[in-house]
Amino acid sequence: MKREILSVVGVIALIGVLFFALDRGVVAMSEVSSAFAYLLVAGILGLLAWGFKPRFVRFVKAKKPSIEQPIERALQIQQELADVKKHLHAHYQNIIERMSKWEYFPKESGEMIYVRSGAYGVIGELPPNLEKDKMHLKEFREVWKIYQEGPEIFKESKRADEDARSLIKPCLLELISSNAISFKYWTTEDLVEKFTDAIIYTVRSELEHNKTLDFVAQKQDEKSFTLYPSNLNLQNSLEKVQQFAQILNTIKQIQDVRQKVKEQMEAWEKVIENRNAFDNGLREEVIERVINSDYTDERLSSGVCYDCKHLKDKRASLSAA
Repeated sequence: MKREILSVVGVIALIGVLFFALDRGVVAMSEVSSAFAYLLVAGILGLLAWGFKPRFVRFVKAKKPSIEQPIERALQIQQELADVKKHLHAHYQNIIERMSKWEYFPKESGEMIYVRSGAYGVIGELPPNLEKDKMHLKEFREVWKIYQEGPEIFKESKRADEDARSLIKPCLLELISSNAISFKYWTTEDLVEKFTDAIIYTVRSELEHNKTLDFVAQKQDEKSFTLYPSNLNLQNSLEKVQQFAQILNTIKQIQDVRQKVKEQMEAWEKVIENRNAFDNGLREEVIERVINSDYTDERLSSGVCYDCKHLKDKRASLSAA
């Protein structure tokens, strides 16, 4: 800008000299005076060229097509695509790392995937990023189908358990009441609830091992007994305890009771099968296959979550450029 101002000032000065010379008659049509006029004009043009040369050069370059620009842009796109690929690769690694810590157990409602606790029967916390990671898991159709079937399989197991209990409890309550069975520290409701569990456990054991397992009174002290295989303490006379044992043995031999317990066992076995199928599928079809493909498995990459959507949008935009 300073250069342009100086050139303009110089031009104005030369123009002033030219007009002054014309006014005074210094410049006439003689060869000398004409040469002086040409010199002034050349000076004016030279100053303008010197002052505005940078602007003129930039203007010409802007108009002139460059071969280097497409090459530079292509190299830039290539680098940006490489960066996107790198970030996606890290994203997929993190997903598989989190999935390797999952533990699954079907239930009627709510989330069924937890962080592996390491202790049997102990439910861990919900995994981090679970909902986002499940968006990728959905693309592994067979494993996702197993996951979706979990609640219904668990409902069937729950219904089978309720059917067995609804058959045993009224029968047990009626026999306890009609035979005036009571024990110290036990309400009738608690007695029915606990020994319904004991009957189901005993019938299951008999069906699993194909051998009879009767309730037998075992003396603990003068007025305290247990009914093997249960370890619940009952305080009354030996006669009453033995009478109660006979009631329990009668109920567990009822064919309808045994059939309902068998159905309960089969339904629960399906719950365990569903759990094992998911765990095996997750390990073999998801984790191992993705790792073996160096995290390029199309099923994993076709899933879209919030963490990778912007990367995939950018990749698509760069690819179309």
